[in-house]
This record gives sequence, C-alpha cells and structure tokens, in this order.
Amino acid sequence: ESTIRLDVKSGVDMSLPRVSLVPERVQVRIVSEPAGADAVAVRGDERRALGRTPLSVSLDNNETPWTIELAREKFDRFNQELKPEGTSEIRISAVLTKSGATRREASASGEPRAKKPRDEPAATGGGNGTLRINSRPWSQVFVDGKLIGNTPQMNVSLSEGQHRISLHNPEFNLRKNLSVTIRAGVVETQIITLQ
Repeated sequence: ESTIRLDVKSGVDMSLPRVSLVPERVQVRIVSEPAGADAVAVRGDERRALGRTPLSVSLDNNETPWTIELAREKFDRFNQELKPEGTSEIRISAVLTKSGATRREASASGEPRAKKPRDEPAATGGGNGTLRINSRPWSQVFVDGKLIGNTPQMNVSLSEGQHRISLHNPEFNLRKNLSVTIRAGVVETQIITLQ
C-alpha cells in the first residue's frame, strides 16, 4: 500500500507521479528440458523447496526478488531471478545443459576462438555455432523469421554467419530486433532487456 500527498489548488492542472503496481503474490510456472529437475526458490537467507519440474507455485512478492534454482543429477545448475514487473504470472522455461558440456565448450572456445579468424579463416566455413539467448521480461524468439520458442533458449545450433533475431512479448506488446554473428564452434550469449 502506498500513499501520495497532493496539494490541490483551484485552477491549476496537476500531473500525478507515475505509479508502478506490484502484485502481492506471483504465480510461477516452471518447466525444464529434461523434466524432473528439483526447483528451489531463494531470497536472501530463505530457501524454499518447490518440487520437481514441471510445476506451478505461488510466491509472495516484495522488494527482494526470488531467484529460482533448478538442479538435476548430471546437469549443470540453472538460476533465474524473478522480476514480476506489472504481471502476476511468470513462466520459466529452462533448457538444462549436461554437466561438463559447459567446461568442454569453454576450453574449445577459449584460446582457439581468438586464433581461428586469423589463422584459418576459410577452414571454418559451413560450420555451426551455438546461440544462448534470454530476455527480461520473457519473450518469443524468432530466428530468421522462424519461431523457435520462448526465452530462455540455451542451446540453439545455427550456421555460421549473420542471423536476424526478433524477440516479442505479447503480454506487454514489447518487441526487439537484433542481428547476431555466429562463428563455428563458438557460443554466442545474448541477454536482452525489452523496453
């Protein structure tokens, strides 16, 4: 509950300050690929076990946002902060990465990444790279005009070169278009805020 004090004067037009309403409770739908991940909500020192994916839970909402953690044996942990700005429903779609895959990608794309364009520009033609993309708030992801799903998308295999990415959140009527350059064997990460 919030109160604003106004001094009203006769014959004077006044504009009110912008007010942002925040829901007291937020409904969260959590799905993961693969399913069966243990979900935990974390806020400060508080940890609340939610169950296994897919699941729907209702969480109280205050100034301190919850972070949702997903864990499954043989897969890397997934974390996403909840920011229920103006909505009482949030959907989290997590694509879990097999344990060790990230470490192999990092070593494969570490030093050789810098050398490839300089040492062997013609040898990488026709290869695939990986796009990881997330947005706040969530959005539908279109790659070169084709819908591939909702954010986050953590393992999109794309051919080397330029690709058109369109993000669309129909709830808030938000759109963002961008162009990404994919390099063979390299993971390209994009975290976008829609406004």
